[in-house]
Amino acid sequence: VYKRQVVCNLVANDQVREVVALVDTGSSDTLIDEEIARSMGIIVDTDKPFVRKLSYADRGVVCEQYVCKFTLQSLDGLCSKTIEGWTMNNLSRDSPVVDWRQRSKMIAHLKDVPFAELPENPRINMIIGCDNSGFLRFSECRGDPEDFNAPIAYKTVLGWVCIGANSGLIGSNSGHQ
Repeated sequence: VYKRQVVCNLVANDQVREVVALVDTGSSDTLIDEEIARSMGIIVDTDKPFVRKLSYADRGVVCEQYVCKFTLQSLDGLCSKTIEGWTMNNLSRDSPVVDWRQRSKMIAHLKDVPFAELPENPRINMIIGCDNSGFLRFSECRGDPEDFNAPIAYKTVLGWVCIGANSGLIGSNSGHQ
């Protein structure tokens, strides 16, 4: 299953970087990859990491995290919001990034959806959680009325996202192709 990912701008300290964010209604907190946070200088207090226990479906993990403050902006500039999030070391691991701009051309009900082009060497750089629920809003939905399990596209304030199973569409969970 591919989750809702969106390409947007991360803005901080006179720097703008295109990132891939996972819009995750199952996450209570917004997380950002620690490497990006450090490189952009957005950690609020590097001397004071918080020790937090994160709960996953199958386990709990204790980790050190830092508070960050940054601005997320849609690629068209119509949405811009300064928020806080937590760092996560090696956030994306092996999480796949799907090029929906290309994949949507093979799906009749999605072929006209203007998905953003992925940045170079794409990977999930952040997770937008329910603590920033305004980014979870959508104004349009495109699904296949004849195929209940077909991928669905949503237009959010940051851009178009898509969710759906990879069965028969992509063939493997191998990531960006």
